[in-house]
Amino acid sequence: MQKNISILLYNYVKDFLIALTKHIFKILKCGNSYNLEKTV
Repeated sequence: MQKNISILLYNYVKDFLIALTKHIFKILKCGNSYNLEKTV
């Protein structure tokens, strides 16, 4: 049981990190502070 929870947590964190990275790259692509403020 404990092992299954670890796998679920790992997959959840992995997906979260991938989504976060994509979001950060999207913000960096936009570049200037105007777009940054609009996104937040």
